[in-house]
Amino acid sequence: VDFILGNGAAAFLEMAKQIKYDSGYSSYALSWAEESQLREAGKIMVPIALRHPGYDLHYNAGTHYHLGYKSRGAHWLTFLGNRLVQSLGGAEEIMGHLDRGVRMQQVGSGIALVAGEQPSIGDINRGEVLPLLRSVAKTIEKVTYFGDRNVADHIFGGNVEQFKRWERRFLD
Repeated sequence: VDFILGNGAAAFLEMAKQIKYDSGYSSYALSWAEESQLREAGKIMVPIALRHPGYDLHYNAGTHYHLGYKSRGAHWLTFLGNRLVQSLGGAEEIMGHLDRGVRMQQVGSGIALVAGEQPSIGDINRGEVLPLLRSVAKTIEKVTYFGDRNVADHIFGGNVEQFKRWERRFLD
């Protein structure tokens, strides 16, 4: 299935055609300016991300050492390499579990799952729970990397309850 999205998505999809990937994603994210300020930034970012589940909180500089053949979870654009696609039963099986609003496209060495025409951050306080991202999360749960100690320790300051709530924000 081919489809047309805004220039941002098209650029990411085009890049993914050029490289061999195991997994990848694109989404809005909350980030920090200085490594030394990460824990302080976490105190500001965590409450925002808990309210707006579409924001990613990442520490990819450390996470990539432990990720292996897993995905970082559901995002606006979620890329799954062929190994992960096969782990989930193939593209047709994946498509059968997704909400009709999630599009799937063969891209380079895998597929892209696109949760809407543009990214959304949602707002739990207003009941905006991002059903398309929930659909992606449930579909790829088996190949999602959970328990990222880098994020838990550096961004959530070791608050395990908050970290688990954010990590499973589209599943529980």
